[in-house]
Amino acid sequence: MQRVVWLRIAKLSLGSLWASSLMFLGLAWWGLSRSVEASWIATASLIPLSAGWFVVMMLIADELCPRALVGVTGFMKLTAALIFWGSAALTLGRVLL
Repeated sequence: MQRVVWLRIAKLSLGSLWASSLMFLGLAWWGLSRSVEASWIATASLIPLSAGWFVVMMLIADELCPRALVGVTGFMKLTAALIFWGSAALTLGRVLL
């Protein structure tokens, strides 16, 4: 029983650290886009931000609230995934074209 508790704490701690580092990276890129004349950096900043949001929902929110409605959490995860892939495609399009 005690081992399970420690594993949950480790999962929550590492998930929080991973998500916050992704979100910090996205905010740093967004701040960089304000000082540089490269508009693709602003779009690229959405990639780690949405990835961090997705990690928060998958590792932390699902662990803390396991009885949450799947319709609500599924919609939020789908939204984060669409923002991630959309911003990745836009960034790639702006860089390559």
